[in-house]
Amino acid sequence: MIDLSNVKYAVGYLKQTANLGDDIWAYAAMKLLPRYDYIIDYRNINNFRSYNGEKVAILLSGFPITRDSLFGQFIPSMNLIPKFVGVHFREYSYDWLSQPLLKRYLCAYSPIGARDFYTAKNLLDIGINSYFAGCLTLTLNPPHTKNRKRSRKVIVVDCSDVVIEKVKTECIKLELDMIVKTHVVDWDTYKYKAWDNRISIVEEYLDEYATAHCVITSRLHVGLPCLAFGTPTLLLKPPFVKDDETSRRFIPFLDYFHFGLIDDFLSDKVDYSIEKPPKNKKDFFTIRDFLIRECSEFIEKFESGKEVNLFDYSEMELFDLLNTKQQFEEDSKWKRDTPCLSDPQNEIQLLYDFVYEAATSIMDLGCGSQVLRKMLKSHQKYIPVDYKPRSDDTVLCDFNKGEFPRHGADACLICGCLEYVVDWRAFLKKVSGSCNQIVLSYRTTESCDIRHVMWVNNVSEADLTRYISDLGFELVEYKDCSQSRLFSFVKQ
Repeated sequence: MIDLSNVKYAVGYLKQTANLGDDIWAYAAMKLLPRYDYIIDYRNINNFRSYNGEKVAILLSGFPITRDSLFGQFIPSMNLIPKFVGVHFREYSYDWLSQPLLKRYLCAYSPIGARDFYTAKNLLDIGINSYFAGCLTLTLNPPHTKNRKRSRKVIVVDCSDVVIEKVKTECIKLELDMIVKTHVVDWDTYKYKAWDNRISIVEEYLDEYATAHCVITSRLHVGLPCLAFGTPTLLLKPPFVKDDETSRRFIPFLDYFHFGLIDDFLSDKVDYSIEKPPKNKKDFFTIRDFLIRECSEFIEKFESGKEVNLFDYSEMELFDLLNTKQQFEEDSKWKRDTPCLSDPQNEIQLLYDFVYEAATSIMDLGCGSQVLRKMLKSHQKYIPVDYKPRSDDTVLCDFNKGEFPRHGADACLICGCLEYVVDWRAFLKKVSGSCNQIVLSYRTTESCDIRHVMWVNNVSEADLTRYISDLGFELVEYKDCSQSRLFSFVKQ
C-alpha cells in the first residue's frame, strides 16, 4: 500500500502508425484523465521511468502489444499503475501473457476490460479475469462544437471508389456536399509529429464528424465517435471472414450501428436514406456510461489520495522472464514469418476467377504452397516463382534483390507477396513488362489499418491503382476479401 496523493498521469499511444484511428483512441483516453504528465509509446512501455520515481496512472487501451513489441516490450514498468480498459490482444499474444510474472501482473490489475469478446475469452481461458468493456472512443464528446448545427456535409471515410461514386451521385441529386476523407497517415513521417500537433489533427477530424449531415465509413474509429456525437452514421464492410482479425474487432459493435455490406449498398439493398438519415441506435449508451464510470472510479482513487494495492516483483522473477523472452524470440521466428491469409485458398480462387479464359500461361509470383497449381485448366501452363524452391520447377527469384523471371506469361498472379517487396514500384514495372494481365491481392492502408511488422511497404489503394495504370494497364475488376483488396488489370 502506498500514498498516491501526488500521482502523475500518462497517455499511451502508438508513436508510429499508418492509421489516425490509433490516435483517436489515445485521445479518448487522454480526455478521461484530469491531466497528463507523460506521453508513452506502447512499443517502448517497458523502458518507461518517471522523472523522480513517482507512480504514474495510465488508462491502457487499444493495442498495448504489437507483434514487433511483443517479446520483451510488454514487461511491467514498476512506475506505472494501469487500468486495462478497452484493450485488444491479438492471437499471438497469449503464450507470452501466460508467463507466470505477466499473468500475475495482469491478475493484480484485473478484471481486464477487453475491447472485444475474443480478447475477453482468451484471457479467461488462461486464468485472467476479464470482461467485455467496449472501446473508449464511445466516451468522446465533440472537441469544440457545443450548440452545433448540422452541416450539409455527407462525409465518406475510407470507402472504395465505387461507394464514393454512388454517394456522390446521390449528393448531387439532393444538393448535399460530399467530403471524402481518409484516416491513412504516412507511416514513415507521422511519427515525427509532436503529440500536440497530433491532437490538433484529431480534433479537426472529430469536429467535422460532429457537425456532419451524416457519415459513411468502413472505419470503427470513425463510426464509434460518431455514435457518441449523435451524428447519423452508416458502417459499410465487405463480408466478414469467420474468426479473422477484422471480424473479431468489428462484430461486438455491429448492433450499435446502421450497418450494411458494400455489395448490398451498391445494389440498393441497404435501407439507409442519405437525404433523411435515421438517428443512431441507442444501444451503446449502457457501455458508454459504464466506461466513463469505470475510468472515473480509477482516477478518483488518486485524486482523493486513497491507498491502492500495487504490483511488485523480484529480480529473480524478472531474470526468469527475460530468459523466457530470449527463448520466445528464438522459437517464434516461424511465427513471425508471413502472416497467414484468413483463407488463402479462397483468396487465390477469387484472383484466378479474374484470369481470362484465353490465358494459356500463368505466372504465380510468390507461389508459396502453390495452391493455384491445382486450380488451373488443362490448357494452362503453371509457372511458380519464389525465393526458395517450393517444387522442382520453381523459378528462383528474390524480388528484393531485383531478380525477376526472364520469360513472360499471359497473366501474372500476385497473392500475399507485394507487402514484402521493398521497391514495389520497380517490381510491378517488371511485372507489367512480362504479361498482358495482372491479378493481385494487397492489404492496402485502407483495407488493413493494422500493419504487420514484417511488411515493408504501406501503399494506399489510390497510389497502387494509379501506378499500375501509369504502366499502361486498366483496372477492369476488383473485390474486397477480408483485409485484402483484389484487383484485375489488363494491358491497354
